Parts: sequence; C-alpha cells; structure tokens
Amino acid sequence: MGVGATLAIWALAGCGANSTVATSAAKGIDVPADIEQAGVISIASDLAYPPFDYLDESGQPAGIEVDMAKAVGKKMGVRVEFHKIDFPSVVPSIANRRYDMATDEFADTPERQKVVSFVDWYRVVDRVQVLAGNSKNLTGDDLCGHSFPVVTGSYEVGVLDRVGNDCKKANKPEPEVLTFQDAGAMQQALANGRADGLLSNAAASAYAVTTSQGKLTLAPGDVGQSTGRVAGFVFPKDNDALVKAVVQSINALKADGTWDTILRTHGIQEYAVTPVTVNTQPYALGSK
Repeated sequence: MGVGATLAIWALAGCGANSTVATSAAKGIDVPADIEQAGVISIASDLAYPPFDYLDESGQPAGIEVDMAKAVGKKMGVRVEFHKIDFPSVVPSIANRRYDMATDEFADTPERQKVVSFVDWYRVVDRVQVLAGNSKNLTGDDLCGHSFPVVTGSYEVGVLDRVGNDCKKANKPEPEVLTFQDAGAMQQALANGRADGLLSNAAASAYAVTTSQGKLTLAPGDVGQSTGRVAGFVFPKDNDALVKAVVQSINALKADGTWDTILRTHGIQEYAVTPVTVNTQPYALGSK
C-alpha cells in the first residue's frame, strides 16, 4: 500500500503548542543521536480518531496520544511534529522510515509486527455504537447478519473476520463489512443508517456517544472477539534505540505522575498497560 501525501504538519513542544521545549533530555533518557541532532520526533497520524488523535476546534492536534507524545518529547528534550496522512498509509510510512513513529491507537498484531514494532500502553476492548434506541437490538456478543463500517487496515477488519467465522459455525449469516478510508466516513455511515452498528474501542465509543447529542448509544456488552490485544505507538522495526528512549521516557513520566495524570484526565486508567510492553512482551531496559 502506497504512502499518502502529507496534508499538514504541526510542530508541538512540551505540554502545549506554544510552550518552551526542554533544552536537554531528562536524566536516564538515552536519546538516539539522530533524534537529538534533529531536535524533533516526526509522528504520522490520521488525526481523525477521537479521543486518541484528532484536530480540535482550532485545527490543532489534540487527544490522549497527542498529550502522551508531547510529554515524551519533553522528557527527551525534543519537539514532536505531527504529520497528517491517510490511515491506511500510516503503518507503511513507518515501515519505510518516512517518519519516526506513529500514533492512532494501533492494535499490536502479529501481522503488523512483521513490518513495525510497538510500545503497548492500551488494552483493546471493542464496544458497538448504534443509533439511539438500538432498533436492531444489537449486542456485543451477537453481530451476525448486521452491517458494520471499518477503516481499511484497521484492527476491526480482523475482529469482524473472527465474528464472521463464529457466525458461520453457528449457522448464522455473517456480518456485512463496509470499507472506508477514514474514521469520519465510517461514523457518517452509522449516522445516516447505512450501517447497523460501528465497532471501536471502548474509549472511542464512549467519546462518540458522549459527543453525539443523544443520537448514539452503546449496545450492551463487549465484543468478545476484540479482547486479548494491546495497542500503542508504532516504530520502524529496526529502531530499537528510539523504542528504548520512549520506554525510558514513559517510565520517567510514570515516576513523576505525568503519565497517570494524562490517563485520569481522559478517563482511561482501567485500560492502561502497566508497565508498558514492547511487541506484547515485557521489556527489560538493561537488555537493549
């Protein structure tokens, strides 16, 4: 899959777009030489997946992972620079090292690990968004025969594939999968009734319902086929030095309380992976 064109770039420092970035890394952070020399971490994201990564009313990057990335950059003594590209192009853009890392709450899967590496900070649990009233009586444990939108290359493509296999085993119709290129188009498919429901992780689902002015609600229950995965930041597969520096930075942010403050501010403490893992495995800093 090709790499989409960069639509916009934002350089952010510290804890706000206009704040002053630290002039040196915090103690115990081994900043890679190329990052230190450049003075910036370039981050790819589609910036269209609230509450994780999106553009606020003023057109600036905002969200959970934006806050996390800025905090990590501050610990490393560098700026973070967000590049908005199409979601299906994000992982390929990291695999070919066009950017240093990516956000977008990417699920850490064996398929993706073939081309990129992960620092996992989030436990994946999908819920189903439906129009208010839930006229189709959807539940998280019975999606057979219903229609759902997905973004090309997203984790939910695989979730619905697993759902379809379970439906076939139960002699029920498989779900209909509607494919889109971005989360906005996916949400619109639900809003206009083209799709019966929409799968997204619990935090994104709750955000969509809360900001829908009563137009959306959550179907009862979790989507069982979505559980057991973790998600997080994405890095080029061979960039162990940057992975190490980010883990060191996260540990430092945990130690001074900043990381937990970000989690609490966005109400996602219960989904945090603690300590963070790398490619789903415990990470020993002394071994890298």
